[in-house]
Amino acid sequence: MTAQSRITQADFDRAVKAASKSAKATGVPARTIFRLIPREIEIIFGDNGKQSHSDFDPEEWNDDDA
Repeated sequence: MTAQSRITQADFDRAVKAASKSAKATGVPARTIFRLIPREIEIIFGDNGKQSHSDFDPEEWNDDDA
């Protein structure tokens, strides 16, 4: 089994550029999430990254979120 490749600066730059280009073209915001431990880059289109007060659930909070 081969090991996962590392996330490089070029990967960061490509992900941010793609999200930015999409947001400018469509007018819909995009959020980019970088997870370094599982080595994943996730781009969520149509999400501005802001959680509304009504969406907040204090029961979901744990120390891992800090």
